[in-house]
Amino acid sequence: MINLVEIFGDIVERVSGDVGYEVRYEFGDSGYIRKSLDALKGRSATRYPVVCLYTPFQEEKTDKRYYCSVKLDFMIAVVTTNNYTNRERLEISYKKTLHPIYESFIRNILADKRFDFGYTTIVPHIYVDNFTYGNSDLRASDGNYLTDRIDGIDIRQMELKVKKEQKCMSYETMERLRK
Repeated sequence: MINLVEIFGDIVERVSGDVGYEVRYEFGDSGYIRKSLDALKGRSATRYPVVCLYTPFQEEKTDKRYYCSVKLDFMIAVVTTNNYTNRERLEISYKKTLHPIYESFIRNILADKRFDFGYTTIVPHIYVDNFTYGNSDLRASDGNYLTDRIDGIDIRQMELKVKKEQKCMSYETMERLRK
């Protein structure tokens, strides 16, 4: 069975390699993600930057050519301070960290042979630089309060067609063989 949660774990691992530092991957609803990140406070584990896949999501199984079609929501976040102006946050959080992670994330999704984009080189989605996260007493999209001050990018309604399992070598296997 194809597992989208695991596919995106693979993709975020490749993003870490691209940007040159660890990018954490979490999935769940915002309450679960917040608790998971809070549990890492004071430990040596990297909490941020993080790519979060929001669950649950629906896999539409209406086309026999594909395993499923799906619309996914993500957040890419980095810790920040409420002392920054929006201009400072743009330079420090977005341009230096969030935008490079986003660009690598999209590039790696496009390169992943488990998805079908037809003849286009576009991953359909809605993109938002969400400067409001760094303000005080903010809530995530499900209404839960955020415990960390973050700057983030929201990726909404990413439309993907997931190919059926194939008998060819996976990207991960090819990478292992090259090393």
